[in-house]
Amino acid sequence: MVPSYAMLCAVSSLFVYASPREGAWSAENSVETLALGVGKTAAATTLTRRLANGPPVTAVVLVGVCGAFPKEHLIGAGEQRDVLDLCVVTREIFGDEGVHTPDGFLSVEDLGFGSKLRLVACERRSKLVIQRIGGHRSVGVTVSTCSGTDESSIERGKLGASVESMEGASVAHVCGVHGVPWVQLRCVSNYTGDRTPDRWRLDEALSTLAEATREISMMEGLD
Repeated sequence: MVPSYAMLCAVSSLFVYASPREGAWSAENSVETLALGVGKTAAATTLTRRLANGPPVTAVVLVGVCGAFPKEHLIGAGEQRDVLDLCVVTREIFGDEGVHTPDGFLSVEDLGFGSKLRLVACERRSKLVIQRIGGHRSVGVTVSTCSGTDESSIERGKLGASVESMEGASVAHVCGVHGVPWVQLRCVSNYTGDRTPDRWRLDEALSTLAEATREISMMEGLD
């Protein structure tokens, strides 16, 4: 099959998000956007299909909400983030692909399986986003089931991350396989752990995320 001219021409940054509410800002912008679906599998398959079929993109920008580990659950090197904080995630960890042992969680890499692909965001682009909107440089952990109990939150708080999502590491992995730089912007909607109404501010987080995403969608230098 001979690639078409459109397939050969790289477009600007591709903005991706998991759920429709996280992409509600997109109608106001001309940049290309893609709804991935919620979770690691949906994110990986949808983004892989898009990158494989072209046209090529210069970078992937993942935006969404996330949970933050409360201070009392951060036993590792993670730094505390507060609800409604904007976080620029510069490194990702798979937080539940491996095995739980009496001594703690062992990742697939710890067990001697899997890839050693480093899930690190584009430093230059991440700096540009921080300069434009502020936000905290953060490490993210990606899970299939969010930490909705104190027990699970404390266990994952040992991994060195500040925030938790269901797609970040999958997007980072796919981008790494395809050689595409990535940036990730998250807004904290809740704390991890036992869920109570006063620890959940989803609507406000989505509003903050939308405003910040509109700002970076108009930036020069991301492509």
